[in-house]
Amino acid sequence: ADVKMGETEQALLFDPQTGFLNLQGEEALTQAPAVLDAYTQAQDRAMASLTDDDQRRMFGGLADRRLATFTTQVERHAAAERQRWYDTASERRIALMQADAGLYWNDDALLRRALGTARGEVGEQAARKRWDAALTETTMRRQTSRVLVSAIEAAVERSPERAQSLRTRYGQHIEENDSAALDALLTKRAPAPWANRCWRVC
Repeated sequence: ADVKMGETEQALLFDPQTGFLNLQGEEALTQAPAVLDAYTQAQDRAMASLTDDDQRRMFGGLADRRLATFTTQVERHAAAERQRWYDTASERRIALMQADAGLYWNDDALLRRALGTARGEVGEQAARKRWDAALTETTMRRQTSRVLVSAIEAAVERSPERAQSLRTRYGQHIEENDSAALDALLTKRAPAPWANRCWRVC
């Protein structure tokens, strides 16, 4: 019976098509209870198949240890995939806010909402991953800059004046590399006076 349980464990965890340890993200989280149930039910069937009391006692001791090990493997994988799932969902929301900024370049309220949402996602990531202050600030600034760049680049195509206004208003929140690229873009699109101005923070 113990050998059979070992085979069951291998199939439930490591099967190339259905093994739990091959599942990712939300699927791993939703399937974890079912995998544990399947294993405990298999143990119950194995125990029921034994007719000798000594065999039952021996199998019971081994079964408890196997169940503890199996449960630990499932819980660890589920925890890792939960983190991965949260991270993926968070990155998607940030990317969506960058896209929104490109759509709502001429709406201050919606642009602020996009900025706030992106920064909020970074804050949640920082708390979940226990980032230190330096990493949190670096990531916050990078994602803030990307949202602003999306809005300004969209504005350049439709209203260079609006693009200039956004660049000036949010200049301190835009990363240096992004600033250089935006300045080059604005210089091409904007009237001559713009090209003669320096917007970098010294």
